[in-house]
Amino acid sequence: MSRFIPLELLAERRCKSCNKILINKEHRSVFYWSKRHFCNRKCERKFSLKRHQTKCLICKKLFVKSRPNGWYLYKGQVKTCSKKCAHKLCSKNQTKNPIRYWLGKRGQESPHWKGGVTLWLAEVRNLDKYKKWRLSVVKRDSFKCKECKFKGGWNKKLKKRIIINVDHITPFSFIIKKYNVQTIEEALKCKELWDINNGQTLCLDCHKKTPTYGGKMHKIL
Repeated sequence: MSRFIPLELLAERRCKSCNKILINKEHRSVFYWSKRHFCNRKCERKFSLKRHQTKCLICKKLFVKSRPNGWYLYKGQVKTCSKKCAHKLCSKNQTKNPIRYWLGKRGQESPHWKGGVTLWLAEVRNLDKYKKWRLSVVKRDSFKCKECKFKGGWNKKLKKRIIINVDHITPFSFIIKKYNVQTIEEALKCKELWDINNGQTLCLDCHKKTPTYGGKMHKIL
């Protein structure tokens, strides 16, 4: 018996997305026809997106989980459609979770507020002088980590890309506190901030091990 079957013997089938009648050509096999549920790729894509849609807990809008507009808050579960909704959800959960007192608090409401210091500190880090300082430190160390001695870029032995960072031996915030630097002009005049001997080249893994990396500074300060 032939595996091909005429169109007359087949039952009528409709597209699951647009509800149009599907047309099967005579040369196509029964196996192909049994697996076909959509008229084209667009309908298949629309149907798959509908399946992954969920309601935002704040604005009640439908959004697709697989897209980057979903914000992962609770162990990989998407709850909100945007960053604004995510912050609102965090502020709502403050009363439920008193341990996470910092959630949703920004600016002057934050417990780490120091009078808007980060605004001008971010500008200092974006200055050309700061970029030149970083480049001179990296060139001095010949683009190698001082701890593990691996060079920045793709490593064949480890089979991964090594990211190079420039670390302050005496932290950036310590120098600003020591000399009471409050403006960009004062920061440019401070010689210790731009001292090359105060910088060292470290890979990302070695940089994370230092006591002054990221959020560890809050404990020291």
